[in-house]
Amino acid sequence: MHTFKFLWILTPVLWLFSCSGPSESDQPLTKADSLLAVQTQEIEKTNLSVEEMIKTEHPGLVYYPLESESHFHLKKRGGISSFSSKSNSEITWNLLFVNIDSKEQHLLLEDSWGIIQSFQEPADFIHSEEGAQSNRKHRKFRTGHLFYKIITEDYNADDRLTTFDPSYLYQSNSFGKNLRLISPPNMDVREWAFIDSLNFQIELRGHVDRNNDGRFNNEDPYEVWFAELGDSVQLTPLLTPAETDSLKKIYLDIEN
Repeated sequence: MHTFKFLWILTPVLWLFSCSGPSESDQPLTKADSLLAVQTQEIEKTNLSVEEMIKTEHPGLVYYPLESESHFHLKKRGGISSFSSKSNSEITWNLLFVNIDSKEQHLLLEDSWGIIQSFQEPADFIHSEEGAQSNRKHRKFRTGHLFYKIITEDYNADDRLTTFDPSYLYQSNSFGKNLRLISPPNMDVREWAFIDSLNFQIELRGHVDRNNDGRFNNEDPYEVWFAELGDSVQLTPLLTPAETDSLKKIYLDIEN
């Protein structure tokens, strides 16, 4: 009987003690909770737009450029993407490929993003004879590939992807898969052109960061490279640095 009274008195005390402890809302936020809160705020204030559909050479396969209203992005740190500034300019940060029949979808840049400056099928001029006149007609090569100029690397290490970072040339198959880099890793590609559609040879032009200062400007040489596309990418410069120096010596001798 005494034992029963003791338990009867102790139970309310234990109940009061448990209620007086910190509630769930009073618990300090963990790092994961803080990260989730920041991510939620970023998602809510970010506006994305889906641009006009673009058809591919495959019936039923299309892709949509995905754009953002922010021009300068901070690269991801700790899972957070944020913006350094706002502007009215929009960037294409990814391409969404959609199979209309199967409803299958995939992104060109999987689980990532970049500044996509251009995307196209290769094109060239063909020569045709019509009577006594010669006409140059524009046509698209049906190569089974798509090509993209994309800024993907924070080359100058300023924690942002901007147009101060190099634009690389990428290639995918015509389904927007198997994306690969086909330009030199220290070249800011300004121009490119198909030389031979049959052998998949491409000419690349742009500044190469020879002085390794993280910038691409007139202090860097404007070089021409060739890319031969096969199972692997074979990159060859038109002129090596030694050949360029030899040409400079010839030029200087003429001037003198």
